[in-house]
Amino acid sequence: MKLSSPCLALLAVVALLCSLPLARDVHAQEGTTIAVVDVQRLLQESLAGQSIESQLQQARSAFGNDISQKETALRDRERQLVDQSAILAAEVLAEERRKFEEEVIALQREVRERQQGMEQAYAEAIATVRENVIAILQNLVEQRGIDVVLPRSGYLVANRELDLTDEILGELNQVLPSLTLDLP
Repeated sequence: MKLSSPCLALLAVVALLCSLPLARDVHAQEGTTIAVVDVQRLLQESLAGQSIESQLQQARSAFGNDISQKETALRDRERQLVDQSAILAAEVLAEERRKFEEEVIALQREVRERQQGMEQAYAEAIATVRENVIAILQNLVEQRGIDVVLPRSGYLVANRELDLTDEILGELNQVLPSLTLDLP
């Protein structure tokens, strides 16, 4: 008997729901202090995070303009080759085409390298923000005797009093008000 995709999806949901009662049997030790942090919100709303995004947008825009100009120049060069194909000797035309293809490959390589450079710079900047968040959070954990910190993405519902995001955001903005992307 072959099961359709909707049947398989229904079976997966039923299996998931059957496992839920087991979750209620897990209890935190009495006196365990739990906190919650919305890391994604910190990255989006912090001054450093906004600075990173702004710089990345500017870099992408400048990159796009630069590449667009180079592509236009290559299209013009290709049109010239087509126009000259009737008057150039076969060997000369073949050499010119080879040079043109090398220029296209070089531009493709440049695009890849610059994109990778921007991605790397972004990843390093985000890592710096995360390291600062962890340092601030570690401080709060030690000061308040917090036992467990959960990411906002790791739970469905929690008491808002457990959320340290606003407090960390304020301190992060003081400690790291901006961050410069190290773009290639």
